[in-house]
Amino acid sequence: MRPTLRAHLPLVMFCAAFMLWTAHAVAAPPAGGTVVRVHVTSPARSIDGTGVLIHQVSQPGETVLYFLTSAHLFEDPGPYRVRVRLNAWETIDIAPEGTLIPTSLPGPSGEIAILKAVTNAGAYAGLMTVPIVFDAPAIGDVFVVSGLDPADIAVTGAQHASFSAAKFLIGDRAITDLHDCAGAPALLPAGVFGLVSECGSGLPPVVSRLSAARAFIADHVPGWDASPTRTAQYEVINREVPGPLLTVACDEVKTGAIAVPVQVATREAIVGATAEFTNPKSLRLGDLTIAAAGFEDHTVHLRFTMVGVPPPLVKDPGAVCPQGQALVTIRVTTVQWP
Repeated sequence: MRPTLRAHLPLVMFCAAFMLWTAHAVAAPPAGGTVVRVHVTSPARSIDGTGVLIHQVSQPGETVLYFLTSAHLFEDPGPYRVRVRLNAWETIDIAPEGTLIPTSLPGPSGEIAILKAVTNAGAYAGLMTVPIVFDAPAIGDVFVVSGLDPADIAVTGAQHASFSAAKFLIGDRAITDLHDCAGAPALLPAGVFGLVSECGSGLPPVVSRLSAARAFIADHVPGWDASPTRTAQYEVINREVPGPLLTVACDEVKTGAIAVPVQVATREAIVGATAEFTNPKSLRLGDLTIAAAGFEDHTVHLRFTMVGVPPPLVKDPGAVCPQGQALVTIRVTTVQWP
């Protein structure tokens, strides 16, 4: 087993490897699934949110699209006018009978609303549906929130589950790049497992699990297949990246910053990283932290502090005070889309 600085210096002050997970946007939406802007107008106000296409049915002369969004967009008394915006030039109006809101709001199934859009046959044949899964990430596991930025460009942010319950879970950091994120899909590699019900104010998102609304979805989406999908929406990859060898003179303090590039594939983005000193020699203190910036440049930015060992106590002219050194090792987590 490779020794680390923590193992070599158990009695001195040591700042352990610091983990920083970023929620910065990455370019590609999971597996091309259709994430849309949802605009709701009630007598009280207009409000925007996000939705995701989960099912489509082709019938003679028409195609029916089914979107999921957050029922919190419908907390004001109706009637409602609902419009789904696919992109800058295409919108779909949802008929009043196509807005399906659970009567149990607030409650488990009351966090989810279904929007049913009846369109001309084949008009939106290129839209991709996102499968539903009923599993949820364990505490500490990665999941992805997919949504739209203020320009309605698809963006995706990584989260880690910090709290999990039967009906909802909470991420680990605020969503900063997604705009009007209520209803944004939360995804595991196999599909969407929940919708964002609360976000903003600098707090991590609260995600309502779709498992609590399983009966409601099954009752209102004809032909929907609840069996698990075999098509991965994305893949979480963990790997180790070697960094440079850092040195410090005897009894000196050395601080600095380094940047370690990480080679990533097409449609792959870094979502988190940890760093540590390994194979340390002649060090009495080491501190290695990851900078607060994101990883958009495919680079992990680090700051370090190293303190060399004191000179020998014996007054021997031939005694040598050794140079301290340690290897930087980085472990990155990436998300890659098919």
